[in-house]
Amino acid sequence: MSRIRLVGAASIVFVVASCSNYPEESALAPSSQASPTSASSRITLAAPSDYSLPSTADVEEVVRQTLVHHPSLKSLRAQAEALDEASRQARFLPDPSAAIGAGRMAETAAGRVNGTIGVQQKIPFPGKRSAQAAILQHQAEAIRAQLKSEELILSEQVRRAWWSYYLATETSGILAENRELLSSLQTTIEAKITTNKATQQDYLKAENEVTKITQRLASSRGQADSARASLNALLYRPHQSSLPRPSVPAFRSFGPASSLISTASLRHPEVLVAQAKIEAAQSLVSLAKLNDRPDFTAGASWTPVSDDGLAPSANGQDQFMATIGVTLPLWGEKNKAGRRQAASTLAASQENLATTLSLIQQRIGSAHASFTSEREAQALYPARLIPDAKQAFELTLTSYQAGNATFLEVIDSWRQLLSYELQAIESRTRLGQAEAALMKAAGIR
Repeated sequence: MSRIRLVGAASIVFVVASCSNYPEESALAPSSQASPTSASSRITLAAPSDYSLPSTADVEEVVRQTLVHHPSLKSLRAQAEALDEASRQARFLPDPSAAIGAGRMAETAAGRVNGTIGVQQKIPFPGKRSAQAAILQHQAEAIRAQLKSEELILSEQVRRAWWSYYLATETSGILAENRELLSSLQTTIEAKITTNKATQQDYLKAENEVTKITQRLASSRGQADSARASLNALLYRPHQSSLPRPSVPAFRSFGPASSLISTASLRHPEVLVAQAKIEAAQSLVSLAKLNDRPDFTAGASWTPVSDDGLAPSANGQDQFMATIGVTLPLWGEKNKAGRRQAASTLAASQENLATTLSLIQQRIGSAHASFTSEREAQALYPARLIPDAKQAFELTLTSYQAGNATFLEVIDSWRQLLSYELQAIESRTRLGQAEAALMKAAGIR
């Protein structure tokens, strides 16, 4: 049986050598002399990339690029994939264990015992592994639904930032045009002054209006830079990256609020998240009930026996043994607490779904009303307010040039026109942002 001894000794050496491959605690602990930034320097983070956007890119293209590049979405995708893999692992049996015994062991009638080799396999009660896998799978589904919800949130943020960028850019354009208008008006005043048909006071009033326009123009350009930085942050680009000039998309037509609520109650990502959590809680309840059932352990061992024993009957016949064991779920109160915990988790998940449905209904109703009122208000500017104010300004300016109106009347009519032009831009921006809010509330990406 020297061969058996050799095999046993070799196995022991292999186990000891394998253990020596793991670092000691002192090796895992950070060195007191190490740089405090040495750990973080080993982490490589993906920096924002200055990728280009088409010069004709509209808000929907910016939304698409955000959903491709934003790191929070990549994180959620990775979390879902991790839970998928965890679910696959949960369906397998635990790794079996093996043991080798050696030393001064007993001598039997068949001969001296040289050692023992055994293997054991834990076997959970039928249904436990599938229940655990189902919990993880439903959690993965919840993460995927959360990913869709995060896409809705980012889409709304992009649309709001786009409209803020539009507001600042268009405001700057209107102010610049009006500054040019005032400059040309100053030329007219200078000509009238030479013929004593205007006063120096008129010129100073025009100069004062130019100064105020210049101040507002500087402020609006700063707001445009801020909005550009916000958009680039959502796009995961450097803050100074260029953006195409914002265009005005066609506004969507939504059905009645009741129709949006009916659809969102079935398909909204927040509803899908709540439903996946309910399914996970139901699997948790099933697992808690199965925890009352015992788990099993099956094993087998081989004991080599030498034939040089002291007893005349020693024949060196090896020993074989099979074992089976069960856990004893004696602590009934612990298992009852587990069942109560699972039941409470399920009840909380169901109430969370009811709360989500109520919130969706409230958000859609509010957002739909806001969008409808903003759309009605915005339509007044191009239809009536701006054309009337523009006509009034032109008539007043013509009268002033003919000497039939004062310069103060010209300034008043110009201010009214400028006010309506800026209000129209602000109204269009509010309408765009109201549309973004309604899309998010209704689950429309």
